[in-house]
Amino acid sequence: MSEGMGIHSRDEVALKSAMERFVDARVRGLAELIRSDSQALRRMIEEKTRLIQLLDDYMSGDALTIVIGSEHHWPDLQRFSLIACRYTDGHGTGAVGVIGPTRMRYSRAINAVEGLSRAISRMVSTRS
Repeated sequence: MSEGMGIHSRDEVALKSAMERFVDARVRGLAELIRSDSQALRRMIEEKTRLIQLLDDYMSGDALTIVIGSEHHWPDLQRFSLIACRYTDGHGTGAVGVIGPTRMRYSRAINAVEGLSRAISRMVSTRS
């Protein structure tokens, strides 16, 4: 592969496209969060153990997980939605996701999360 000529593998192009969609979704969601009272979300992100617990509470299997508003177990997060998906390298798993306002473009966030999950799984499995 020639980096100087801008030639990339399909996985790299797919990852770049998924990341761009993910960033777009995050920026739009972040703008909405800034306008709203987001103390609970900021605290959760700062308390990494709570963020990990949130993902562990909702993630089951390899399927896409969507939790909207009042479906959250934690009352202080009921104004937010979670869209997350696992990825695997054959030895272990991780998760990618979006936490945002309940009023977001779900189709775009879902496509970004699923695309990024698939791209990461392909890239890490080829390196294993």
